[in-house]
Amino acid sequence: MPLPLPLRVGLDGAPSRPAAEGGEALCDVADSSGDAGQRLSAVDALPRLMGADPAGCLAEVVPRLTLALPASPPDFQRAAGASFLAVLRRELLPQSTFTQTFLQSILISVDSKDPVVAAAWLETLLDVIDLLPSDVIQQEILGVAVEKSQLSHPACSRVAGCKLIGRMASKFDPYTIQTELLASVQSLCQDVDCDVRAAMCSQLGAVAHGLGPQETRAAIIPELVELASDEEVTVRLAAFRTLVDMLDILDAETCTQTIIPLATKVCESSYETRDTSLPVIARLLGKLCSGLNGYLSSEQKQTFLDFYSNVARLKNLHKAAAARNELNPMPDLVPQLDPSERYMECCEACAYNFPAMLLLAGGDLSRSNLHATFTDLVFDPHGPVRRVVAAGFHEVCRLLGPSVHQVHSELVHLLKDDSVEVLAALVERLPLTLAAFVRHGVLGPAAKPELVAELTAALMTSECVIANTTRWRLHAGLLQRLSSLAECFPADHLYHCWVPTIFQKLHTVRPIPCRQAAARTLLVFLQNVRQIEHRQVICARIGEELGQNDSCHMRKLYLDICGMVLDIFSKSFFKQYFFMTTLALVDDPVPNIRRGLCLLLSRMKATLRLPADKRRLQELEAVVRQLLVTEQDRDAAAAVRLAIIQLDKIEVAMETPGRPALLLEVDAEDGRRQRQEQQQLAPPGRPADQRRLSRGRIPVRTSAASPTTPTGRDKSGVGAATATGRARPAGAAAAAAAAGRRHSLVEPSECRIPSLARLRMRDTLSEPELPQPPSATRGQNQRRRLGHAAR
Repeated sequence: MPLPLPLRVGLDGAPSRPAAEGGEALCDVADSSGDAGQRLSAVDALPRLMGADPAGCLAEVVPRLTLALPASPPDFQRAAGASFLAVLRRELLPQSTFTQTFLQSILISVDSKDPVVAAAWLETLLDVIDLLPSDVIQQEILGVAVEKSQLSHPACSRVAGCKLIGRMASKFDPYTIQTELLASVQSLCQDVDCDVRAAMCSQLGAVAHGLGPQETRAAIIPELVELASDEEVTVRLAAFRTLVDMLDILDAETCTQTIIPLATKVCESSYETRDTSLPVIARLLGKLCSGLNGYLSSEQKQTFLDFYSNVARLKNLHKAAAARNELNPMPDLVPQLDPSERYMECCEACAYNFPAMLLLAGGDLSRSNLHATFTDLVFDPHGPVRRVVAAGFHEVCRLLGPSVHQVHSELVHLLKDDSVEVLAALVERLPLTLAAFVRHGVLGPAAKPELVAELTAALMTSECVIANTTRWRLHAGLLQRLSSLAECFPADHLYHCWVPTIFQKLHTVRPIPCRQAAARTLLVFLQNVRQIEHRQVICARIGEELGQNDSCHMRKLYLDICGMVLDIFSKSFFKQYFFMTTLALVDDPVPNIRRGLCLLLSRMKATLRLPADKRRLQELEAVVRQLLVTEQDRDAAAAVRLAIIQLDKIEVAMETPGRPALLLEVDAEDGRRQRQEQQQLAPPGRPADQRRLSRGRIPVRTSAASPTTPTGRDKSGVGAATATGRARPAGAAAAAAAAGRRHSLVEPSECRIPSLARLRMRDTLSEPELPQPPSATRGQNQRRRLGHAAR
């Protein structure tokens, strides 16, 4: 069947013309060098053409394509190989048809005289083996691989045969491997060319996984032992890599009698020669010891630990010898290469394998001077080494268990590092690292003041270093992970030290994700305060410094915080501290702020319960009516209409003393949050249930000297946003400012790291006088809106 007219595309990439009188044929290959790009486009379109009309493409396109392959340039052949593979992966043809057409072209092209083209088609053939069934591979490819493995073929052909045998071994059963491939495997392991031996040695792991433990012990292990003692470094390294990869299929007897002595011999030999194999062996040492851990005796474990410690100290020994001028032979007689770079690679490998070696030592830092080795790695002058140590620090803390306090000074040093890469690696797993210290009592509510102050100073140093870079994602990640400090430090320390710091970040950092991360961390700290006065001060500062800020960006951040409060805290908490202040933003002069308020209205209505929240419901409805009548901005008006639709779908629950509201899963979660907030406020040594009040509300002082809540609540507990609210007395404002200066440990103007002595002052600070929160009145917002319009 001929191709449809839209699909009659030639190898020149243009639609093919109808047959002319001169005998033009469909899909003629253009000979001009200027048509190379069009030919590549035609080859790339082969899968699409095959999917549209397989029969027509096979009859007219594929034959001419296969004829053009031998004389085509490398780029064209690589594109053809990718198209052939795409046809097989997408299953555009039956496997029998693919075998008869495309597979034969691939097998012919593998023997190309151009090494670049041959290597490209070999990679294509290896990928095809993974997709074809074993019977097709055995019938079509097995003979080619065995033929290429013969000694009569060139070395490059025998290397290709090694790769084919390794890939086919994963598709065959043990009997087929033993009868069809094993003889070629043993012959290639004894090849006269070192590249062939190294290539076959790299494939022994795949062959061993296909054979099984018993056949591997009899046929593969002897070859591997011999290759591990080869005179060529590349062969020995290939044997060691294969040895490490085969550990999961070897039995205990093979590991004890053969593998452990062999690994010990290879490690000792590489340390004595100190050649290019040493960095590779140092990198694989951790995986080797982890695989053999169950078969090693105490003496053998000590041998590997000593080898690890010696390799880790090579760089320092070389540096000391160079300082004593012991490594300066006569340059005109004995030229030598500087091994410093090699030793630095060994040091980086040791840093990577330290958790595995600590596991081998049973979590004991005193064995083989592991603690001294770890300290040297932490204080290494090269940044890549410290970065690797920082990336695995959480694993070290987990393995140490109760002895995690031994690496506290190393953690502090890494946090004070001036390299951003080191800090990035450490910050990524910082919560896991701190959790290990909390789990074993080093950090927590009863942590020592000295440790808390030292770690606080280090964390603030790292935050300042990251904040001074352009990597805002890393900064946002650090600010978010600082929320884990709520479990590490006492509540008073969080309030006096970290809460002012987070407030400073809310005002100073510019990227919005960083501000949002800092806001979420502040709310986590708010969850863990132990005194209701502290809770009221934090909520008042949020409403005053963000909700009533002159900057629309701060007010937008306040709306984001309200959404976070609804996600984290209970409904009663939001109604008590944020409900009325949020409704006051209805008169905001910026349309985006009013639009953000509209997006929160439905969630705010879901927090209400009648009849207790009747006044709040009336205020909410008044805000909606005002927005519906006065809103003129197009986007904000659309948000108002959407909010009205969402509000109509929400029914306010009714509850009476004799008939409580129907409890749903959401209500159960809200009750859990409310109980958690009540228990968090209970002072130490006093049961939480003694502070519970009726209706489960958080206790609030009612004396005349007590501060008002941020929402302007009256004596009945119902907030109201009046148009003529009272201004805060000057005396209360001055007292609040003095209290803020007395308890702020970080200057708001710049990033300064407090000293340890200043951090320890938190225990001697007196209780702050609670500032009177401002009244978020609509009259003030209207005046601000008029001022904004005038500007």
